[in-house]
Amino acid sequence: MADLGEAQREELTELSGATLIEVIQEASEAFELMMQERHDAGAEKYGPAKFLTVDTIDEALAELVDLANYARFTFIKLVILKIKLQEVVATAEDSAGIPDRPQMLGASTIFNPQVKG
Repeated sequence: MADLGEAQREELTELSGATLIEVIQEASEAFELMMQERHDAGAEKYGPAKFLTVDTIDEALAELVDLANYARFTFIKLVILKIKLQEVVATAEDSAGIPDRPQMLGASTIFNPQVKG
C-alpha cells in the first residue's frame, strides 16, 4: 500500500499554519512526487518498458476495484471522524457556555473558522 514518504509527511506537517491554497499545492506536489517514485521503483524492478507487455486495462480494472474498496473504507472513516469532531465541538461549546445550535461540521467550518454553522 502506498504511503507518504518521510519527507512528504514532514513537508505536509509543516503546513499546519499555511493557507488552504498552500496546502493544496503542497499535497499536489507530494502526490506527483509519489507517482514518480513509484514509476521509478517499478521501472527498476520490472524494467523501464514492462508496461508495454502487460495488459494495463486488466491491471487498471483490478486497481479500480481496490480503489473502490479504499473509497468505501475512507468514507466510513470520514463519517466516524466527522461524528467525533462534532462531539468535540459540542463539548467545547458546552464548556464555553455557547448556547446549543444545530451544527454541521463541514469544510467551510474547518477551513474558515469564522463561518458559523
